Amino acid sequence: MVRKKSNRMKIADNLTTVEIVGLGIAKEINAEAFYKAFADKVNNRVVKKRLLNIADEEREHREMLKGLFFEMTSEKKISPNKYLIKKPDIPKRLLKMSHQDVLKKAIEMEEESIRIYQEGYRRAKIESVRKILSYLIDFEKSHKETFAQELRLLTKEPDWFDIAGSSEWLGQMFIGP
Repeated sequence: MVRKKSNRMKIADNLTTVEIVGLGIAKEINAEAFYKAFADKVNNRVVKKRLLNIADEEREHREMLKGLFFEMTSEKKISPNKYLIKKPDIPKRLLKMSHQDVLKKAIEMEEESIRIYQEGYRRAKIESVRKILSYLIDFEKSHKETFAQELRLLTKEPDWFDIAGSSEWLGQMFIGP
């Protein structure tokens, strides 16, 4: 199983690559739901669009991992308990969290995904599995950097996420890498 130690996830040594892929699927499900919920809290239409784009990317990652899972196991469906997959777990406190705290949580979630995929990459024996995990590592790193940039911007402009974004220039701005 997965153990947390001082807010840092540790992947148990006895997990198989298939279980790590299952854990990755669960992480992607959670991330997609989390970013959609965060987008609902944001008034700035540029930031909202960016969050929804990242949520869509997480959905695509989940589908990639599901394909990988089926390729690795030859199973027709995924058994949730067996492969650590659960329903999205979006904390109700998200609604009360500040934008800064939510961004910090998003960065932490991306770091956990990076660690999961790095460990899966390290343990994987099949080259196609390693390639997909490598791809996901790079993508999650870009998500982490996007959230870090948003956090830096929010620190400089505390009301950035609350601006409705009605002006013409705001709709044409580019956020993130």
